[in-house]
Amino acid sequence: MNIVLILIWILVFVALFAAYYVLQLNIKKADESLLVVTINPDQTCSGISSQNLYTITGNTCCQIGGISTPFRPVTINGISVLVGPKPIYYQSTCQGFCDVGVQGGIELACINDQGTDDYITCINTTIPKNCTGLAMPVAKYGSQLYYVQQATWESCTVTTVCS
Repeated sequence: MNIVLILIWILVFVALFAAYYVLQLNIKKADESLLVVTINPDQTCSGISSQNLYTITGNTCCQIGGISTPFRPVTINGISVLVGPKPIYYQSTCQGFCDVGVQGGIELACINDQGTDDYITCINTTIPKNCTGLAMPVAKYGSQLYYVQQATWESCTVTTVCS
């Protein structure tokens, strides 16, 4: 009886080792196929013409968690976003429109299609065009350029005069 148990444990150990080995090979293949893009955060697409940017007219900023922020609520191309003076990688901000998350692969779609239209509009609005940087500026206040900081206005329930 003990020999049978020992053989079963040896088979279990061999099966686990084989599964681990196959998994490691698949991870290595996946890593080799990834495209790595390095973006310099100091490149801000700031040299572009600002005449087509949304002009912020009020001096209203969001207060989030009782703290004043430089974020301003605006509607650009039919989507409500918070904008601020520092660029944030456009794909990470636009993913906020997807209720569940973004589908893998190259498709521009949200899981279950919840928020896909706004996500695509955000991507098309903020993807760098004719410049290199994290995101395109989408608005201006005076000479200050503003970039999408957050999809939706959910976190901006209170506004105050900008400091």
